[in-house]
Amino acid sequence: MIGPGPAFVKAGSMASVYSDLDAYLIELESLIESYLKSADIPEPRWPKNFRLMINDNVARSLGYLEIDRDAILEKIKNDEITGNIPKP
Repeated sequence: MIGPGPAFVKAGSMASVYSDLDAYLIELESLIESYLKSADIPEPRWPKNFRLMINDNVARSLGYLEIDRDAILEKIKNDEITGNIPKP
């Protein structure tokens, strides 16, 4: 029920956490700058900026009546900082 992008949410997934093209380009620029400074290939990483999209109708039909989007985003960001998520 979790889709990889906004199109999936519009098509019936309950939610998606995704980054837009600008976020990927900012991250790519950072990786290139890091490489140019050190000549070391940086570790892969997800973009730091991302969005959460929830299909409220699907969530309600699954029994999720109240979803705190801010709390979910904060949890994801904290997990990213502490390393509690898998690397890409």
